[in-house]
Amino acid sequence: MPFLAETGDDVNENSIVAMLHHNDFRELFMGDAGESSEAQILAFGDDLRANILKVGHHGSQYASTPAFIAAVHPEAAIISVGRHNTFGHPSPSTLATLERNGAKVFRTDQCGALSPSEDNPIDVIPTLSNATPMAHVCGSFPGGYGVQM
Repeated sequence: MPFLAETGDDVNENSIVAMLHHNDFRELFMGDAGESSEAQILAFGDDLRANILKVGHHGSQYASTPAFIAAVHPEAAIISVGRHNTFGHPSPSTLATLERNGAKVFRTDQCGALSPSEDNPIDVIPTLSNATPMAHVCGSFPGGYGVQM
Protein backbone atom coordinates (compact mmCIF):
# COMPACT_ATOMS: atom_id res chain seq x y z
CA MET A 1 0.00 0.00 0.00
CA PRO A 2 1.24 3.51 -0.66
CA PHE A 3 2.57 5.75 2.09
CA LEU A 4 -0.10 8.03 3.56
CA ALA A 5 0.89 11.71 3.64
CA GLU A 6 -0.71 14.87 4.99
CA THR A 7 -3.15 12.96 7.18
CA GLY A 8 -2.43 15.13 10.21
CA ASP A 9 -0.92 12.07 11.91
CA ASP A 10 1.36 10.51 9.29
CA VAL A 11 3.52 8.55 11.75
CA ASN A 12 0.56 6.69 13.26
CA GLU A 13 -1.34 6.35 9.98
CA ASN A 14 1.64 4.50 8.49
CA SER A 15 1.84 1.92 11.27
CA ILE A 16 2.47 -1.66 10.32
CA VAL A 17 -0.79 -3.62 10.14
CA ALA A 18 -0.69 -7.41 10.18
CA MET A 19 -3.14 -10.31 10.01
CA LEU A 20 -2.22 -13.50 11.86
CA HIS A 21 -3.97 -16.46 10.25
CA HIS A 22 -3.57 -19.92 11.81
CA ASN A 23 -5.98 -22.69 10.79
CA ASP A 24 -9.43 -21.13 11.32
CA PHE A 25 -8.19 -18.45 13.72
CA ARG A 26 -7.50 -14.86 12.58
CA GLU A 27 -6.20 -11.87 14.54
CA LEU A 28 -5.80 -8.39 13.05
CA PHE A 29 -3.13 -6.14 14.59
CA MET A 30 -3.73 -2.45 13.79
CA GLY A 31 -0.73 -0.78 15.47
CA ASP A 32 -1.44 2.95 15.81
CA ALA A 33 -3.34 3.11 12.53
CA GLY A 34 -6.38 5.38 12.43
CA GLU A 35 -9.26 6.24 10.14
CA SER A 36 -7.12 7.19 7.10
CA SER A 37 -5.36 3.82 7.22
CA GLU A 38 -8.64 2.02 7.77
CA ALA A 39 -10.17 3.67 4.71
CA GLN A 40 -7.20 2.62 2.58
CA ILE A 41 -7.33 -0.95 3.92
CA LEU A 42 -11.07 -1.15 3.21
CA ALA A 43 -10.51 0.16 -0.33
CA PHE A 44 -7.91 -2.57 -0.93
CA GLY A 45 -10.75 -5.10 -0.69
CA ASP A 46 -9.21 -7.94 1.35
CA ASP A 47 -11.25 -10.14 3.67
CA LEU A 48 -10.74 -8.44 7.02
CA ARG A 49 -12.84 -10.73 9.21
CA ALA A 50 -10.96 -11.63 12.39
CA ASN A 51 -11.71 -13.45 15.61
CA ILE A 52 -9.66 -10.90 17.52
CA LEU A 53 -8.91 -7.27 16.67
CA LYS A 54 -6.04 -5.49 18.37
CA VAL A 55 -7.70 -2.07 18.20
CA GLY A 56 -5.73 0.71 16.51
CA HIS A 57 -4.41 3.83 18.22
CA HIS A 58 -5.28 2.69 21.76
CA GLY A 59 -9.00 2.96 21.01
CA SER A 60 -8.86 6.68 20.24
CA GLN A 61 -11.74 8.52 18.59
CA TYR A 62 -9.63 8.68 15.40
CA ALA A 63 -9.64 4.92 14.81
CA SER A 64 -12.10 2.02 14.66
CA THR A 65 -14.61 3.61 12.32
CA PRO A 66 -18.02 1.90 12.11
CA ALA A 67 -17.35 0.74 8.52
CA PHE A 68 -14.00 -0.77 9.45
CA ILE A 69 -15.29 -2.55 12.56
CA ALA A 70 -18.24 -3.91 10.56
CA ALA A 71 -15.81 -5.34 7.99
CA VAL A 72 -13.60 -6.96 10.64
CA HIS A 73 -16.56 -8.10 12.76
CA PRO A 74 -14.36 -9.29 15.65
CA GLU A 75 -15.58 -11.59 18.39
CA ALA A 76 -13.17 -9.85 20.74
CA ALA A 77 -11.28 -6.57 20.68
CA ILE A 78 -8.09 -5.89 22.62
CA ILE A 79 -7.34 -2.29 23.52
CA SER A 80 -3.80 -1.64 24.72
CA VAL A 81 -4.15 1.40 26.93
CA GLY A 82 -2.45 2.75 30.02
CA ARG A 83 -4.31 3.27 33.26
CA HIS A 84 -5.04 6.93 33.97
CA ASN A 85 -3.72 8.00 30.53
CA THR A 86 -4.01 11.71 29.79
CA PHE A 87 -5.53 11.15 26.33
CA GLY A 88 -8.81 9.71 27.59
CA HIS A 89 -8.31 6.44 25.71
CA PRO A 90 -10.28 4.47 24.88
CA SER A 91 -12.89 6.77 23.42
CA PRO A 92 -16.53 6.14 24.39
CA SER A 93 -17.42 6.25 20.68
CA THR A 94 -14.90 3.50 19.91
CA LEU A 95 -16.23 1.34 22.74
CA ALA A 96 -19.79 1.87 21.50
CA THR A 97 -18.83 0.94 17.92
CA LEU A 98 -17.16 -2.26 19.09
CA GLU A 99 -20.10 -3.20 21.30
CA ARG A 100 -22.66 -2.47 18.52
CA ASN A 101 -20.75 -4.93 16.36
CA GLY A 102 -20.81 -7.66 19.01
CA ALA A 103 -17.16 -7.52 20.09
CA LYS A 104 -16.24 -8.42 23.67
CA VAL A 105 -13.76 -5.73 24.75
CA PHE A 106 -10.61 -6.53 26.70
CA ARG A 107 -8.63 -3.52 27.98
CA THR A 108 -5.11 -3.73 29.34
CA ASP A 109 -5.88 -0.96 31.85
CA GLN A 110 -8.51 -3.23 33.40
CA CYS A 111 -7.31 -6.77 32.63
CA GLY A 112 -3.53 -6.47 32.69
CA ALA A 113 -1.35 -7.80 29.88
CA LEU A 114 -3.05 -9.94 27.26
CA SER A 115 -1.01 -12.66 25.61
CA PRO A 116 -2.10 -15.07 22.86
CA SER A 117 -1.00 -18.70 23.06
CA GLU A 118 -1.58 -21.75 20.93
CA ASP A 119 -4.07 -23.31 23.38
CA ASN A 120 -5.80 -20.09 24.47
CA PRO A 121 -5.71 -17.17 22.04
CA ILE A 122 -6.07 -14.77 24.98
CA ASP A 123 -4.33 -15.24 28.31
CA VAL A 124 -4.67 -12.46 30.88
CA ILE A 125 -1.44 -11.93 32.78
CA PRO A 126 -1.83 -9.96 36.04
CA THR A 127 0.66 -7.13 35.60
CA LEU A 128 -1.18 -4.18 37.08
CA SER A 129 0.53 -2.72 40.13
CA ASN A 130 -1.57 -3.07 43.27
CA ALA A 131 -4.27 -4.90 41.31
CA THR A 132 -5.12 -8.22 39.74
CA PRO A 133 -7.30 -8.74 36.69
CA MET A 134 -10.93 -8.24 37.52
CA ALA A 135 -13.00 -11.26 36.50
CA HIS A 136 -16.18 -9.18 36.37
CA VAL A 137 -14.51 -6.84 33.83
CA CYS A 138 -12.39 -9.30 31.85
CA GLY A 139 -14.83 -12.19 31.85
CA SER A 140 -14.33 -14.99 29.36
CA PHE A 141 -13.44 -14.95 25.72
CA PRO A 142 -16.27 -15.71 23.27
CA GLY A 143 -16.18 -18.41 20.61
CA GLY A 144 -14.94 -21.27 22.76
CA TYR A 145 -11.55 -19.72 23.54
CA GLY A 146 -10.56 -19.22 27.14
CA VAL A 147 -9.25 -16.30 29.15
CA GLN A 148 -6.64 -17.30 31.70
CA MET A 149 -6.49 -15.16 34.85
